[in-house]
Amino acid sequence: MRSGTFKRNTARAGHSHRTIRRVAVAGAFGSTLEYYDFFLYGSASALIFPKIFFPAFDPLVGTILSFATFSVGFISRPLGAVICGHYGDRLGRKTMLTITLLVMGFATTAIGLLPTYDSVGILAPLLLVFLRFLQGLSFGGEIAGSALMSVEHAPPERRGFWGAMPFAGSPLGQAIASGTLLTMVLSLPPQEMLSWGWRVAFSSSLVLVVIGLYVRLRLVETPVFEAMRQQRTELPRVPLLEAVRREPAQLLRNIGIHLGVTVTYYLMTVWSLSYMTTTVRMSEGAVLTAAVIANAALVGTSVLAGAASDRFGRRPVAIVCGIWTIAAVYPFFGLVQTGGLMLAALGIFLLAAPSMALYAIEPAWFSELFRPSIRFTCFAVPIAVSTVIGGSTGPILATELLAAFDGRPWGVCLLVAAVGAIVTGCAYFTRETFRDSLLDNHQAETFGRPPAAQQEARGAAGA
Repeated sequence: MRSGTFKRNTARAGHSHRTIRRVAVAGAFGSTLEYYDFFLYGSASALIFPKIFFPAFDPLVGTILSFATFSVGFISRPLGAVICGHYGDRLGRKTMLTITLLVMGFATTAIGLLPTYDSVGILAPLLLVFLRFLQGLSFGGEIAGSALMSVEHAPPERRGFWGAMPFAGSPLGQAIASGTLLTMVLSLPPQEMLSWGWRVAFSSSLVLVVIGLYVRLRLVETPVFEAMRQQRTELPRVPLLEAVRREPAQLLRNIGIHLGVTVTYYLMTVWSLSYMTTTVRMSEGAVLTAAVIANAALVGTSVLAGAASDRFGRRPVAIVCGIWTIAAVYPFFGLVQTGGLMLAALGIFLLAAPSMALYAIEPAWFSELFRPSIRFTCFAVPIAVSTVIGGSTGPILATELLAAFDGRPWGVCLLVAAVGAIVTGCAYFTRETFRDSLLDNHQAETFGRPPAAQQEARGAAGA
């Protein structure tokens, strides 16, 4: 099929600005819900779960065990990315988004109903680990699905801006999660908070799931995927194998780029809560308030970074984010160690901002790097693998490094600086794409055809 025919089909499948806005809002809302569920667990793993699921252990050991259950959600993400990527590339983006929303909502609501260690012993943390596994499974597909829905609907010159919209849900979801726990901490005595208050925050997810499901069922499939359906494009039987065969180097670079998000941001949103309460000796209320303020400010960072990447390119923005991460880690500790609420919020914002900016440009950049028939997989899998490497180990490693340096943050500073250097290097060696089409070089995909048929298809495409 000729390139012009493919583009005309895509134009017919295209949608109005009203539809693009609806897709972006739905993606942001859904991602906010997913991040609320995911980060609510992260906040609780730092402040609550050590006391109710691991009370028989030393406080430090209990905190590490609680962070270990938090890590389970990252470990299951690659499996979720492979499954959702496979069916997202073959059946469509919208179907996977609906499924991931339901799985995440079920798991979070069920966590709010769990018995504690004092009630059923070791069964309580085992059930917690299983539900956390389901959360990670869902999250592995949610990120790619919501990003592709926005990017593949967006006009070419605004893909960075619209692609950043779903990821604006990350700090917003974290702010709502922290705000919910803050409300509970301030309004309930500590004993009641540990008894039933935390359950309300988790069980309320069910209401948000119903609203999110209504919003997402009203969406339409992306023009790019619809164009492939109209062409009856022959898709790879196993998108992951095709991705590894075609794009191994770029998949590795994407893993390195996303490390700047996973390590830095999860240190800010999970480990720093424990650090500020146990080492700096700030109150839980002050720590949660600082987190709410910082994450509310970070919402705008995502949109600004996406818009900047439309004007200056994805690559320069990513390089700046890597250098910013290296430069900001020491001032972060200086601000947090003052114990002041607003200075702590500024410190969190200063170090989390480059990771959020980097996160914001990934939907457009990672989508533009790969052909549409393997795009969901190529987007989801590197992010999930990077999260296992950085996000799952970051809080635990930072806790160990802090102890190894007798409470001084030098080890954590070196860890974050090394991650910033990796991001800078991987971004430098990744090609610029912000002027590329999502369709170019993908009109004659011939997966599974013999060489003669491939040559014939190339000739027909150039006719």
